[in-house]
Amino acid sequence: MRDGWETVPLGQVTTQVIDPIPIAHDKTYSNLGLRMYAGGVFEREAKSGAQIKASRLFRVRSGQFIYNRLFAGGGSFGLVRPEHEHGVVSNEFPVFDLDPNRLLPEYLYLHFQQPSTWETVAEQCIGTTQTRLRWKEDRFRAYPVALPPLDEQRRIVDLIGALDDTIATLSDGIDKAGSARGFLLQGLLHRLSSDTPSLPLGELGEFTRGRRFTKADYVEEAGLGCIHYGQVHTHFGSVATETLTFIPETMKPRMRLASPGDVVVAATSENAEDLGKATVWMGNDEIAVHDDCQIFRHRLDPRFASHLFATEAFNRQKLQYAAGTKVTRISGDNLARITVPVPDSTDQQRIGQTMSDLDDTLSAMRGSRSRLRSLRSNLLTALLSGEHEIPESYDEVMEATA
Repeated sequence: MRDGWETVPLGQVTTQVIDPIPIAHDKTYSNLGLRMYAGGVFEREAKSGAQIKASRLFRVRSGQFIYNRLFAGGGSFGLVRPEHEHGVVSNEFPVFDLDPNRLLPEYLYLHFQQPSTWETVAEQCIGTTQTRLRWKEDRFRAYPVALPPLDEQRRIVDLIGALDDTIATLSDGIDKAGSARGFLLQGLLHRLSSDTPSLPLGELGEFTRGRRFTKADYVEEAGLGCIHYGQVHTHFGSVATETLTFIPETMKPRMRLASPGDVVVAATSENAEDLGKATVWMGNDEIAVHDDCQIFRHRLDPRFASHLFATEAFNRQKLQYAAGTKVTRISGDNLARITVPVPDSTDQQRIGQTMSDLDDTLSAMRGSRSRLRSLRSNLLTALLSGEHEIPESYDEVMEATA
């Protein structure tokens, strides 16, 4: 650790605060909660003065540090921001003032955004049952933190904050582009000739249900590529060229396989809105498909075929065939009944390429965001260790981006 840094227990630089609210029955206060993992304060339902008195809630002030004793091992930490000045928390949320001459609130918050910190905290939680484990205040006060001088704390906070702003801007762009995706697809379809036919999917190809495999079947070395229905929901866009997972080649004879150009449709979902999400397989080899998916082998432009499962017409009709409560499903027979617009091959290629270009842009943006998040995590760990100094060029960079 470099000169000027010191490691101190948090009890030396924080003071616990218990601040009951003078009850005013004509006033209401925001009941605050804390998110897990990423952390952060959010507002829950408003509480009246009478409710606060009955519920043992306490006032918080801007700049204070709070955490949830029950979920501290899951990253439930936060700073009280100015917009939460009139908030209250329950007695499960210890509240701390920080020594302004030694510790910046934002610097402390960065320490508690690290998964390695959560793991340490989780090991220190105690309780009578697994579901009632708490990180008590004495453990918080004993927790050691590496502290640089205040000016260096500020430099670290500002640098990570600049990265956070960039990630937030990129995320906003991804959200907006994702929202525009549906409008673009509908716009392209609306421009089609008025005599463009609508046909049942069953007349355009055939649906075949995949075959069961489990995560226990996965192998690390290259084997038979496979797509699980959950991966269609969470990892793949409209086009997939590589699989995330593999199963042994010896399982191939009993699997149902998708060939290049086939569409893999997620026929199971936790909600009806996401049912039928699809990706077209454009890799070089056949792949195994999970039995909660349908394989659509068709006579359409492959990229266009994938986007049919995101059209307004498809999403409207699939709801009448969705079955189940906790988990919703749709059969191949019912998928075959849904009618979709079918332009000529030239328009299919044009629409498929336009949408794929947008998806490629979205994929590149998501990749950039992922790399920035990885950079932030690695940089934060390095800076908080006290082993690495922010170079002198930092100030010039920050001034140029301000």
